[in-house]
Amino acid sequence: MIIRRSRWMLLFLLISVFLSGCTWELQSKTVIIRDVEDDRPLSSINEEFEVSKIYKLFEREASNGIFLGWADNDHIWGTFGTKAVSKSLERVDFKSGSREMLATKNIEWKEASFDGQYVVAVSHRNGKEQVLLFHPPENKESVIGELSSDQDVISPFMWSNNSRYVSYAVGNPKQAEVNVVVYDTNLARMHERPIPGWKMTDKLASVKMSDDGNSVLIVKISENELSLPSTDVNVSEAVVVYGSWMGDRISMSFEQALRSDGACDFVNDDQILFVLPSGALAVYDRRNESSVVLLEQIGTFRLSNDRKAIAYTKQKEDIYAAKLQGNRIWSEKLVYKGMAPLRMDWSPDNKKLMLFGRKSNQLSEPSIENRTSEPQSLILEFG
Repeated sequence: MIIRRSRWMLLFLLISVFLSGCTWELQSKTVIIRDVEDDRPLSSINEEFEVSKIYKLFEREASNGIFLGWADNDHIWGTFGTKAVSKSLERVDFKSGSREMLATKNIEWKEASFDGQYVVAVSHRNGKEQVLLFHPPENKESVIGELSSDQDVISPFMWSNNSRYVSYAVGNPKQAEVNVVVYDTNLARMHERPIPGWKMTDKLASVKMSDDGNSVLIVKISENELSLPSTDVNVSEAVVVYGSWMGDRISMSFEQALRSDGACDFVNDDQILFVLPSGALAVYDRRNESSVVLLEQIGTFRLSNDRKAIAYTKQKEDIYAAKLQGNRIWSEKLVYKGMAPLRMDWSPDNKKLMLFGRKSNQLSEPSIENRTSEPQSLILEFG
């Protein structure tokens, strides 16, 4: 009897210990599962797009200061002057406003590469129009293209995201032929290929190369569909064409209607990001020929240099920043309110965002001062 009672007491004790252990294990506990590509603490992700400072650019030179791109994380490239062909190229400390003049050549400064190492320009010398590449660190200038008397540059100059290729388009106004011109800064070599299916009524919004130099994004708009800057109604529809270099021609593999501003970009060598006419942000993957919608109802966007962050607009004047990973956008945060940006540029370290556009009062108030005032440039610093 004593042995049996001892066995029951031992069994009861074991059950009690087991149950108490289960009760301890089942206590409420939060487990945070992060994506394998980002192993930072969650707090740093949530605070990543917290605006700490806002800097005004060209406040004293609002009428003639133009942002060309980032020189490094603390400086930008700007051009100053009253005439297009007599402006200086200057390195600007946006925090202090101090400026360092690098060149005062009689040329038109166009666009800086994303790494800040090059600035492309156009010169008019001895009756010839030349495309120049200026390398500020060495104060070196190279001629990378020359236009014939019957040719014009008909698109903005665009850099690939890795700053290796600069591209633009040239055409003859009297002929239905437009060529894409690409210069490889690594090989110091220029390539030129015609755009297939070009129409005289088409207008080019942009021509951009992929980082591997094998693909091109061409955004065009028909002349009779051009939007009116003074209206808020989208009356145009741009089209993006995704093509590949195939020998001496461009092979078009994908075509998609866009919003009127033609916002699109490479995510990588095989994926592109664009805004549909409906305002949906979508990504297309040519490997499986499929598109996925990531966001609804946005305006325009700009990807960071590492392609891991994105800035975009909602309600025309609300600017957001978020993380881009795979086919999802997360950690969205409103970073600025009250500006319709015409341009957005991330700094090389992706911790600052340059905004260029019109403030709310310039858009809504019908005064002559607001209608004729210049857009403003700001830099948001995060962290």
